[in-house]
Amino acid sequence: MKKYISYVLVAVFCFFIYGCYESEFPLSSPQSSKIDTQLVNSWVSIPKKADDNKIRLSILKFNDHELLISWKQGDNETSITRGFITEIDNVRIINTQNIKTLDEKERTFVFFKYSISNNGVLKTQILSDSSVVLKGKRFDSSEEFSAFIKKNINSKDLFGQEMEFIALETFELGIN
Repeated sequence: MKKYISYVLVAVFCFFIYGCYESEFPLSSPQSSKIDTQLVNSWVSIPKKADDNKIRLSILKFNDHELLISWKQGDNETSITRGFITEIDNVRIINTQNIKTLDEKERTFVFFKYSISNNGVLKTQILSDSSVVLKGKRFDSSEEFSAFIKKNINSKDLFGQEMEFIALETFELGIN
């Protein structure tokens, strides 16, 4: 029951705070993914406003193709996902999948475009469910979904508000 409640809280947070798009399909296979070693680190968000909760993000190499990602905002429970990178027209997107449950219906994918600046700032934007480009769209396969994203990759409306993170000096996993 606790796992279910945890998933529901993450889903509610995602939908109402960030408006993330969830898909039963990833953009590509994890087997075609390569690890971006610059991404493997512990990160903390740079708040946009003084009263914003800090987000702690820890990214570990899980295997040759996948990442283990821990996400914690404020005192809330930590969300754990697996992730892997898809590159579309030189844009890197992390496919993340909830792994706190074995129920396949609850193991949907959420997507983040990211880049790391020359000064080491991680910039992320979530694939937004409220995007006029994506609103109401559902896809029947990874290939169909990926083709749609490729066609619209440069649309400024596809991804949500940018969040920035800086690397921590020490690694923190942040699991409750």
